[in-house]
Amino acid sequence: MKRSVLAVLVLTWAIVLSGCSAAEKKRSREVFADQREAERAMKAMADAPRPLQRPVILLTGWAEAPSGWARFQKWLEAATCGCDRQILVPDLRGPGGLMAAAEKVVELCAEMGDVDVVAHSAGGLIAREAARKSRGGRRLHVARLLTIATPHQGTAWGKFWPILPYPLQAADCRPASGFIASLDNDMSTTSMAISTYWTEGDIVVPKESAEAVGGEHHAYARPRGFFIHRRCAGDPRLARDVIAKLLAATGAEE
Repeated sequence: MKRSVLAVLVLTWAIVLSGCSAAEKKRSREVFADQREAERAMKAMADAPRPLQRPVILLTGWAEAPSGWARFQKWLEAATCGCDRQILVPDLRGPGGLMAAAEKVVELCAEMGDVDVVAHSAGGLIAREAARKSRGGRRLHVARLLTIATPHQGTAWGKFWPILPYPLQAADCRPASGFIASLDNDMSTTSMAISTYWTEGDIVVPKESAEAVGGEHHAYARPRGFFIHRRCAGDPRLARDVIAKLLAATGAEE
């Protein structure tokens, strides 16, 4: 009798697991197909390139090299044209916190006038800090801010800041950090026109943190692979939608 019950349980679990596996495989195929469709859409953009509405700044997150934007930048350059096209990717790594990184952005970009910013991870927080109106004229003038997996409400990984690269930047990404609190209490950063993007399976930044208050949010099904947080800026689905928005004629001008 016990053997019969055990056999039934084993068979039941086998059916459940096989069903989950089949469902997961189907989901992966759908994501793969969507990614291929996104790449075709970007090829169509490249076949009929359009001018950027304004300069674009690509901001990295903590401990990220500018080369992390290589795939996205290649797609963006292919889809755009014009001798005045300006795409800047500053290196934000350094010993200071996110405020120090924002100071670097302001130093490099304050004279550029209105810009569009695409930011990955902590880069979105850096952009908000650099754009504070309390800085006066010496600040980043952001027409559109598009953030990819930015911890607007912080990330639990920031709690491990003492052992992480560039620890002061990591500490600023803690959910209860003074840096994030100061951004949330500044109306000039909470009222910015922000579009946020997030990919399912991101273990670093959960969906509820990637969403900015009052922002337009876009969530995508989980792609294949591991450590999605690092790779999501190169996901063709996000790139397709972000680049299309950069090429759109409208923007939240200040």
